Amino acid sequence: MTGPEWLAIAGLGALGALLRFLLSAWVTHYRRALMIVVVNTAGAFAAGWGLAADWGMWGTLLAAGLWGSLTTFSTLAVDVVEWSTPSSHRPVPSRPGSFHSGRLRTGLTLLLLHLVGGVAGVWAGMALAGLV
Repeated sequence: MTGPEWLAIAGLGALGALLRFLLSAWVTHYRRALMIVVVNTAGAFAAGWGLAADWGMWGTLLAAGLWGSLTTFSTLAVDVVEWSTPSSHRPVPSRPGSFHSGRLRTGLTLLLLHLVGGVAGVWAGMALAGLV
């Protein structure tokens, strides 16, 4: 890799991290968790498209820099744990006596949405690249 390519990855990574921060600050509670699913799915779509569309080095730079920093595994992990465990600052509606199982179900649902959305996003992006 050349110096400009390293700088492009760093700049795109900084942009993706800033976008992630701004989106997380913009929404709260349930909407935040679902927004992260949407962002991760859209980022997976963009990365799949860019890598399959033969954009050359730009596909790799965008996938590693912008989309890689925008769609973070750490945010997914934090959300799954926060929504799966008892907490006073993240209430999840559930029937009396089923608080823990309701939270665990919510956390596992988020995990499944991230995994399915990510795989579907990459597949759709690559499919689009094959059509374009």
